[in-house]
Amino acid sequence: MKAVGYFHFSLGPVQDFIYQARRTRDFWAGSFVLSWLSAVAMREVIEQTGSTESILFPKIESDFLDFLEGDRGTRGGPAQGSVPNRFKAEIYIESFEPEKVVEAVQAAWKSLADQVWKGDLNQWLEEKDRKEKVDRREQTKKIWDQQISSFLEAVWVIMPDKAQSGVLDQRKNWRNHRSPDEPGVKCMMMDGWQELSGEERPNVKKIDGFWNEMLSQGQTGIKSDIRPGEHLCAIAFVKRRFARYFSEIKKISMPGDWSLSGWYVSPARPSVTYMAAVHFIKNLIDSANQSEEVKNAFAAFYAAGSELEGEHSEWDTHIECISRKMSEGEDRSEIKRWVSLDGNLFFESALENENIYPESGKAQAVTTQLRNLRNVSGIALPSPFYAVLAMDGDLLGFQMKDLRKQEDIAEGLGTFTQGVSNIVKKANGSLIYAGGDDVLAILPIEDALPCAHKLRSHYMECFRLTSIDTSISAGISFVHIKVALNKVLSDVQKLLKNIAKDKTGRDALAVQVVKPGGVAAQWSMPWELALEGTGDKAELALIRLAELLNKDEETIGESGQLSNQFLYKIQERIELLNPLDGEDPLFVGDIDVMQVPRKTSVELLSSEYLSSGIREHLPKGVDPMGHAREIVGPLLQQCTERRSLGEGEFSETGTITMDAALLMRFLAHKGVE
Repeated sequence: MKAVGYFHFSLGPVQDFIYQARRTRDFWAGSFVLSWLSAVAMREVIEQTGSTESILFPKIESDFLDFLEGDRGTRGGPAQGSVPNRFKAEIYIESFEPEKVVEAVQAAWKSLADQVWKGDLNQWLEEKDRKEKVDRREQTKKIWDQQISSFLEAVWVIMPDKAQSGVLDQRKNWRNHRSPDEPGVKCMMMDGWQELSGEERPNVKKIDGFWNEMLSQGQTGIKSDIRPGEHLCAIAFVKRRFARYFSEIKKISMPGDWSLSGWYVSPARPSVTYMAAVHFIKNLIDSANQSEEVKNAFAAFYAAGSELEGEHSEWDTHIECISRKMSEGEDRSEIKRWVSLDGNLFFESALENENIYPESGKAQAVTTQLRNLRNVSGIALPSPFYAVLAMDGDLLGFQMKDLRKQEDIAEGLGTFTQGVSNIVKKANGSLIYAGGDDVLAILPIEDALPCAHKLRSHYMECFRLTSIDTSISAGISFVHIKVALNKVLSDVQKLLKNIAKDKTGRDALAVQVVKPGGVAAQWSMPWELALEGTGDKAELALIRLAELLNKDEETIGESGQLSNQFLYKIQERIELLNPLDGEDPLFVGDIDVMQVPRKTSVELLSSEYLSSGIREHLPKGVDPMGHAREIVGPLLQQCTERRSLGEGEFSETGTITMDAALLMRFLAHKGVE
């Protein structure tokens, strides 16, 4: 009888490959390629075992596996990563060859890198050598080969016991894979890796000369993929350019006697500025569909913008609300061009930045037309913020140790993953990754919180009829477009882990506002307390409060004095409302032992709210204090720190913070001061 074993496999480095990025498409590219390589590893295991059922966890992502051999053509394949970077398979120990799994992954990675090299660098460097009589090609090729061959880290173990699920993490702690020490000037995306010109010392003229000459060769889309001044290593270069060549991977021989092919993937992913401007653009389309004057102003803005930018960098970007508004008008093809301009063109701050647009005269012309477009349409400034959403299931790792639960977990996660893409799409977002219990997406700030709520509802429904005790936590960063992107993803993961899970006790939502100067507000709450109502009628309290605040501000004009004065008064009262040092801050039954009782706190702040400017603007017949309590009571609840204890129980410190109020104001104003 053949001895059965259990093969555990993990591929990385995840942090370096996904989270080091300069653009949103870098995030997407890293997660997509890593998912593809993980699918290659699964396919190699299936080839050796002869059965798809040998993959025990996670549930097989059929789209990736179905397209690997090219049998379904080059169109219609997966568009984002959905295969986790680790899996578990049942194998026969005597016949299984784990080295072939690693070889298959390395062969796939090399085939992708070879296509990029061939398409972008090989011919140009050969011509450059003949022209300059300098062997630059050999030096760059040496850097390329060294980086491509040494980057990936595949870790595996084989165990005889099916229940041993933590052995892979123990194996990874041995760390026998080390990236080489690299000389020369470093890559602008990937820390520690040498950029491809090979210059040993910082020499802007020589390095820019190398990159500018390469960009001038006219390869498809390269000027929009790599901007002047970006100096990349081989790994970053592949991330940035792989989508242009992925479909050219055809029938590559794999160690297990099968062949690998790629498929068409669109390189288009919305920039952070475009994502921030989504609802502004949607409103412009709507207005242009109804007004010839707005349409003419939009056309004039487009003419100036295309003169400055030159490329329609967002041509293939699909955002649900924008596509829907375009379909309602008669001039869809014309408007399509207008809304395909780079997202920076919708922000005056970007147009004034000479590092982005050195042709200041042309940039000023765009600014003039943008102002005219806004004046004619009457549409407010676009928000300078976008949202990054990260979600992760709770307590699944612990339950995976129970063999009786593994099948239910795999089924639940498979169903969850299948539904994520459509939820994010309907929320006008761009999905970066959805695999297992992990989700990563970027969205407009208006849609991020409702999207997180819908994803949580979907997740809970996937496990409702199982014995699995799980929930899902979320971290949302509202990020200013001027904040460097390379830290955004790692920061939202810290928010998810350290605040939503560790501090707030899981099954929680954590939100932060990140401005160029740092974190301006950070708030968290267990999902159950963050929501008002039940079932389909449940909504996030802060969204409702922001809408009420916005309506009240509209009644007293555009000055915004209501929220400014009210928040200033709250800040003054925080010390009075919080427990004194040394006092027990907890609650005894239903009796609040804060320095000021809860009911008194609501009355005090309600009075402050009315005195900040709303009382005289309320319609006749509206009870002023009742109206104020409708905002202040729930707001005070959201301002009070809570922690989930599980099973519907919560602890409360009694400490009140300003962050919920600041977040409410941010949502009401959409980040526009």
